[in-house]
Amino acid sequence: MTTPAPTTPIPTATPAATTTPTPTATPAATTTPASIPVAAQVEEVQLEILNYVDSAFTRAHDLTSHAPVHDGRGTFTHVGVKMEGVESSRNWNFFSTAGQDGLVFWRDHRVANHLFLQVVGPSSRVLATEIEFDTSFYTENNVRNIYSVIFFDQLDERKEMVVDRLLLNGNENKRVKLNRPIPVSRIAVKMGEGGLTRLRVFGTPLPALPERTNVLKGATLFGISDESLGEASVILHDKREGMVMTGWRTKRHGARHVAGIQLAKAATVRGLLIDTYMHCLSNFPYITVLACNSTDTTEQLMQQLPKWRVFPPKGEPQLIPDQDINEFMKKRDDTFGVDGNTRYQLALETSTAWHTLLPTTSLKRDTIHTIEEKHLHQLGPITHLVIIGIPDGGLHRFVVYGDFI
Repeated sequence: MTTPAPTTPIPTATPAATTTPTPTATPAATTTPASIPVAAQVEEVQLEILNYVDSAFTRAHDLTSHAPVHDGRGTFTHVGVKMEGVESSRNWNFFSTAGQDGLVFWRDHRVANHLFLQVVGPSSRVLATEIEFDTSFYTENNVRNIYSVIFFDQLDERKEMVVDRLLLNGNENKRVKLNRPIPVSRIAVKMGEGGLTRLRVFGTPLPALPERTNVLKGATLFGISDESLGEASVILHDKREGMVMTGWRTKRHGARHVAGIQLAKAATVRGLLIDTYMHCLSNFPYITVLACNSTDTTEQLMQQLPKWRVFPPKGEPQLIPDQDINEFMKKRDDTFGVDGNTRYQLALETSTAWHTLLPTTSLKRDTIHTIEEKHLHQLGPITHLVIIGIPDGGLHRFVVYGDFI
């Protein structure tokens, strides 16, 4: 299989089980550049979550809602009381090991929950003046420690720490006034386990970041292998859709699923955005993107997809046409109970029509993955794309940034 290319939700989330020292950043006391005006009208900023490490008990995206907090105490779901915001698993920084005298227990407070957010709405940048942490209705299970909050301004690539070690109580709103207005487009929060109902940032709009062209405007889908559990057309939408899991979702089982995209006109590619929003347990684990520049019909192009080379544990490799690979692997899956150690290796062959734009890449659940041009193969102008999801699952949104020819 093709060597993976790194996905880069900006900034990249740190896995929950790893040790993460507090990031270094420019202190918030630095002088504000004279070119940034301080507007009089301060308002709550619209935010959306790019990525989070853990929210086992709640729907994390409620954290940035502007709606009043609902008191869910007394109402129960399959995971407990129906709360809002981010509520992580319990005791995830608690470790034990067996020794000669019994179990040894300890906590590693460097293990933390990480949230990454971005400014959205009319402006993708704001001049922030305050940040508020709301633990409403969390009493004994609230987040107790905010270890750090770092603001990123993508326009001039500045970052600085605005909160360093903050203690939270249950069922309270704690608003922190920044010691000066700070420009921000993205936010990284490192915090302890527990629940946080809302995270609010207050400030004034700044000129937005330069808008990138989505070259999938006017594009059409073709050759979809399966959309049993969700319509593939949703992946072409510009924005996230609602607060439920929507988008392309395939049935379980199989080796791969594909969706072809025909651009309205030829374009060069400068980056990708792959969004698994609300796909907490059902996103594609891996994805490959192929592209071509062709005047062939979509039916002809589907027939020219590269074949799969299957390496069985014994015997010679086999070349399987793309359209037959699911059925081929299904038959092999049915034999696993007989010889449970059987393993098959799959590799995508080269094709005269299709070329790799994005090598096979792993996807995280409920995350915006931003893939910059340097991680893509440079193919020149393209007219068609094929998304290959491996082995099954779903996507919420797929955006291609570039320039029409």
